[in-house]
Parts: sequence; C-alpha cells; structure tokens
Amino acid sequence: MKLFHLADLHIGKKVNGFDLLEDQAHVLDQVMAHIEAEKPDGLILAGDLYDRRNPNPEAVNLFDQFLAETILAHQVPVLAIGGNHDSGDRLNFASGILAHAGLHLAGRLSLPVPRVRLQDAYGPVDVHLLPYADGAFLAHLDEAYAGMPYPEAMAQLLADLTLDPAARQVLVAHGMVTYAGGAPEESDSERELTVGGTEYWTADALGRFDYVALGHLHRPQTAGQAQIRYAGSLLPYSFSEEKQAKSLTVVELDADGFAGTRTLPLRPLHAMHTVRGDLADLLTALPEGVAPTDYLRVVLTDTGDVLDAMARLRRSYPNVMALERDRRIQARSREQALATGERLTPLAYAEGFYEAMTGQPVDDGVRAVLAAAWQRAREEEE
Repeated sequence: MKLFHLADLHIGKKVNGFDLLEDQAHVLDQVMAHIEAEKPDGLILAGDLYDRRNPNPEAVNLFDQFLAETILAHQVPVLAIGGNHDSGDRLNFASGILAHAGLHLAGRLSLPVPRVRLQDAYGPVDVHLLPYADGAFLAHLDEAYAGMPYPEAMAQLLADLTLDPAARQVLVAHGMVTYAGGAPEESDSERELTVGGTEYWTADALGRFDYVALGHLHRPQTAGQAQIRYAGSLLPYSFSEEKQAKSLTVVELDADGFAGTRTLPLRPLHAMHTVRGDLADLLTALPEGVAPTDYLRVVLTDTGDVLDAMARLRRSYPNVMALERDRRIQARSREQALATGERLTPLAYAEGFYEAMTGQPVDDGVRAVLAAAWQRAREEEE
C-alpha cells in the first residue's frame, strides 16, 4: 500500500501581513500532480489544516477545491485530523456524511478513536485518527485520564486502543513526540502547545503501530525511528524555516508492515531568504540565488542613519517581509562613540533603545514621535 503523508497546511496563513494563499495554491497544485503520477491509496493530512480556527472564505474554498479534486477526480480517500490551530467542531461538521464520499475527517478527539479500514492485496490496513487534544480536554473526555501527567494520559489512551492483529496499523496524530536520546527540531512558526511545553508524549507509546503520521512540527523529520515521522509544513512559514526543503512523504507498506518512506519535493512560488548588507549595496544587487520577488528579511549593516529604507527596498523588491538593523553593529557604533568621548544625545539613546526592543530600524515616523516626546520632556523641565 502506498500512502501520501502531509501535515501543517495552515491554509489561510499570513506572514508579516503577506497573504500566502496564492503560494499555497501553487504547492497544492504540485501535490495534485504527484497524486496523478503516483496514484496513492490514501492521502493523510496530519492536522493544522487551516491556520486559524475561523478561516476566511478564500481559505475554505481553496481547501474545498483540493479535497474535491483529490477524492472525486482521482478517487483517493483523504484521512485527516484537526491540529492545535484548527477548530475541531467546525472540521467535524457533516463528517459522517462526508466519510461515505471518501473524506474521513476527525476534527475533535472522541472515544472510541475513529478507525478507517483500507484494503490492499496483502489485507486490511487500519488507520486511526487521533486529532490534537490538550490535557484538560483529555480529562473531560474520560475521567480515567484526570490527574495524569499528559505523557501518561496519552500513553494510556493509545494502550486502550483495540487493534486487530490481522491488520497493519497506522496512526495519524498531531503533537510533540519526544524519544530516547533527543527531541524533534522546532521552528519559530509553531504555536507552543502549552506554556513550558508540558504537553508532549513519548515514542515509547507508539510501538504497536507500523507507521505513525505526525503533524505539528514544520521541519520534515523522524522522531527516533523511521516509521514515526513528521511530514513537515507545506511551505516555510517563518524565516527560521528558510533553509528547510519542504516535501511530501510517500509511505510504503508491504505484507509485514512498514517498508520505508521517500519524499517528493514541494517547491515554493517565492523562496524565503535573509539577506544582509548596506542598503546601497542591496539596492544594487541581491546575493546570488536570491530572486527580486522572493520573500526577504533584510538586515541592514549601515552604521549611520538610513532614511525610508523599507520604501526604497520595496520599490525594487516588493516582497520584503521584514527589515532589521544589525544590533551588533549598532551596539559597536555606540560603544565607539563613548570610547572616543563623543556624546550621544538623549534622542540617539532613545533610538537605540527602540531598535534594541523592537529589532526594527527607526524610520522617519518613529524618529518624529521620539523627537516630539523629547521636546515635550524638555518643555516640562523648563
């Protein structure tokens, strides 16, 4: 059996005010091309289908079109769960009816855990759909889990699953899985599941499954074993992900169970890059391999004032998402001024404080506000 594994679509996502719906449609078209070429027996979507609990109509329409083409045009069943970004109740709407059409969607955790049976030449494959649930919801679901630490509650829930020994077993889940000797790599764009990161569970609880299709972490990676895998996100959703190669995971099951995985590339419409340099140099040319329409985080290394930098950059590079000043250079410049006896004005100190706190350069508007505040302070002293 061949299964496709995707996760963390985050349809409707915006990054620094930039709507990524066109980028997401571009990558979903690639997924559809892979479906046409590979003809999988099922498509797994391991949570965070949308970026918000109440997605906008455009996001819903894009996802609807993708599901309709997958299920109706290509006859590929979809096995999906809700993640921590999703509204489980909204996803569950009409799920009983839609399951008959091939959309098996568990938005909110329920007991018994939903199971979908697939069939191939070797026999049955049972796919268990375990959407994200926090500790409070687990305790509400069954008082047996109340008072248990989250890892123990999840381990007990999985141990309570009744598995058919004649079937191969696949689990679809969303959350943080740790393992002996390490933990998966996180990115900036993942919403922490709890303060302090206490809602995790361990790979030790997953030994009864032939494959575990995980969502939540945005970098494609395994969790200690090849058959426990995060597919990663559809696109880079922060600059901490700019060097990650996004992909679709192809899972192969044979008569004995897990037979291996491979990946198919997913190429973004606009790559993400951090570029660093003086404003004048960057306006002349970008580093090799960076396109003018890519999504850019610009770190300026100028030591002096830079006027209207964002507007000047966006005239040449319309997709500049973030603009920062190199804090090390700014700090060094102030240290040198103090060392040479040069006196910094109160306004210069205020600008330095603003840049240190926000990570953003002082533009003309901010400079005017700071100057007005300094002027009012002087007038009040007089």
